[in-house]
Amino acid sequence: MTRVRNGVVTKQRHKKILKEARGYFGSKHREFKSAKEQLMHAGQYAYRDRRQKKREFRKLWIVRINAACRENEISYSRFIEGLNYAGVEINRKMASEIAINDPKAFTEMVKVAKEALDAKKAGKEYKVKEVKVEKPAKKEEPKKEEKKENIDEKKTNLPKELYPKDEWDDEEFTWEENVVKPGFKRPCIVHRAILGSVERFAAILIEHFAGKWPFWINPKQISICTVNDEVNDYTDKVYTQLKLKGYQVEWDKSPATLQKKIRNSQLAQFNYIFVIGKDEVKDQCVDVRTREGERIGKYSMYKIFELFKTLEPKISDEEKELKEKIYKSEKNDLIVDAENKLTYNLYLTGDEVSKEDEDLYKQLENENILREEFPNLYKWKLLMKKNLPSS
Repeated sequence: MTRVRNGVVTKQRHKKILKEARGYFGSKHREFKSAKEQLMHAGQYAYRDRRQKKREFRKLWIVRINAACRENEISYSRFIEGLNYAGVEINRKMASEIAINDPKAFTEMVKVAKEALDAKKAGKEYKVKEVKVEKPAKKEEPKKEEKKENIDEKKTNLPKELYPKDEWDDEEFTWEENVVKPGFKRPCIVHRAILGSVERFAAILIEHFAGKWPFWINPKQISICTVNDEVNDYTDKVYTQLKLKGYQVEWDKSPATLQKKIRNSQLAQFNYIFVIGKDEVKDQCVDVRTREGERIGKYSMYKIFELFKTLEPKISDEEKELKEKIYKSEKNDLIVDAENKLTYNLYLTGDEVSKEDEDLYKQLENENILREEFPNLYKWKLLMKKNLPSS
C-alpha cells in the first residue's frame, strides 16, 4: 500500500495562518497553534464589533433625524410611519445627511410624511407627488493653471530673511514665509508678557547661576562672622545699619570656630562674608571676603555702601524721568540734603535724636516720602515717629 504524504498541503495551510497572524504579539505570530487560536478569537471579536458599530451609527443617524423632525413639529416615529405609508423607502444615513446639509429638502420629506398620515387617518390611499428641490449652486473653482499663477505671484511678494554663518551655525539659513492654503488665514500671535512665565524664568535663572545668585537678587547677601563675643556690641551696630539699608544679612552666633563659620557661609552661597575681630573694632571697619574665598580687605561702612551701590541694577531712563517729575517741589533740596546726611547715621547728628531732627520732622511730618527713592529718610521718619509720638 502506498504511503500518503500530505506535508505540502499542511505546510501551505500553516503558512496561510501565520501570514494572517503577522503583527500579533509574542508567539501568536510565530507558532501555528497560538496563531490559529488568536485568529479564531479575532474573527469572533470582529463579527461582534461590526454589528455593534453598525448599531451605534444607526443610533447616531436616528438622533440627527429626530432633531430635524422636532424642528418641523413631528416626532421621529410619526415621520417614519408616514413615509412607510407613502411607500417611501428611507436610508437613515442619507436622511441624516439631508437633515444636516439640506434642511429645505428635509422639510419637503416631512410634508410628505404629514400628508400620508392625514390620508391614513381618513382611510384613503396616498401617492407621493414629485418634489422639486433646488440644488445649491456650485462654486466655480479656478483652473489649475490659474491657481499656479496666483501662487507664483504670492511667492514673489513674500518676505525673506537671510541668516549668515556664525559661531553657533556653520551654514547659511534662509527664512521664507510660505503661502497660506485656500480657506485658511495666517495666525497672528501677540506676546505681551515681559518674562513669559515667572516660574519658568526663575527656573532658567536657577539653572544658569547654579545657586550662585548675583548680589541684587540673592536672598543671602551678607553673612557676619565674629571671632568672639567681645565684639558683639560693634557687630550689632554693623548688623543694624545693614538691615536698615534693606540688605539681606545674617549674623552667625553659633559656637563654631571662625574657619567653620566662614566655610558654612561659603557653602550657603552668601555673596559677602564680614569677619569682625578686635582689630576691626579698633579700626571701625570689617574684613570683607567673597564666597569664592577671595579676601578683598578691610572696608569701612562708607566704602561698603559705595561697593554695594555699584552692584545694584541700573535704573532705566524712563524711571529716572518719572521720579524727577514726582519730586519737583520746593522741599526737594531739603529732602536730598537730609537723605545724604542719613546715609551713615541713624539721625542727622549721630546715633541720638537732636533738635535738628525734631525741626526737620515737623517740616516733613505730612510729606509723602517714598521708600524706593529716599530709603534713609523713610527709615528715619519711622524712627522719629516712635520717639516722638506726641508730634
